[in-house]
Amino acid sequence: MTWVAWRQQRAELVLGAAVLAVLAALFIPTGLHMSGAYETDGAAACVGTPSGGCAQLLDAFDARFSTIIGVTGWFAFLPVVIAVIFAAPFVLELERGTYRLAWTQSITRRRWLAAKLTIALGGAGLAAAGTALLLTWWRRPLDNFHGRIEPGAFQLEGIAPIAYAMFAAALIIALGTIMRRTIAAIGLGIVAFLAVRVAIETLVRPHFASTLQAREGMNLDTAWVVDGRMYHPSSRFWAFQGIETSLYLVLTLGLLGLVAWLIERRVS
Repeated sequence: MTWVAWRQQRAELVLGAAVLAVLAALFIPTGLHMSGAYETDGAAACVGTPSGGCAQLLDAFDARFSTIIGVTGWFAFLPVVIAVIFAAPFVLELERGTYRLAWTQSITRRRWLAAKLTIALGGAGLAAAGTALLLTWWRRPLDNFHGRIEPGAFQLEGIAPIAYAMFAAALIIALGTIMRRTIAAIGLGIVAFLAVRVAIETLVRPHFASTLQAREGMNLDTAWVVDGRMYHPSSRFWAFQGIETSLYLVLTLGLLGLVAWLIERRVS
């Protein structure tokens, strides 16, 4: 069944690989160029010393790569794009009713569902992991003097983007199982995903740990300032990534449980 599911989603797997290839073609050359400029232009020597000439040098470095840095801001939507690619075939099969053919070929609902979800969520997770790895490598010079715990960097790097993509895929699949309308499930899933992302980023993540009070003269360039002089240091990046990833995975498991219940009891 897994082999059949893979063959049915070859187009989506190829499309996911194509997205990674396009991103690699864009970010590997610019990443190598930015890393070289970071070392040769003196920015590396200025890390941690933002006063005087170093502040101007780091500002010049940011300005030099401002266009491509600005483009990466839109990559916060990559997890949901990846999710749509891999979740849509599942919903489309429910909409068209073609799943009934598999169920009449001695394939149980649970086996069918396990194979479909493995391909959908596994593919979304692997594609998101590839993009996160690429962006984590690409942003290394920026992270050295801007940090990566602030929201703009946090949402692109580490392991959290993998959980974002898997949650978004599970959300679209759950809505599609209920509605059996592909376009409607994708549209509502995107809106719901973005609402959850914003809520967790603004209302939940700041409370993953107690904020610290900034002292006079303290360099907060790599910190996440959340409330005036209250902040989270960059050293909390991986702890916060682990907490947020776990939170999204719990939500994902809840959605998959709902899908399993619906397939067993409601879908015919």
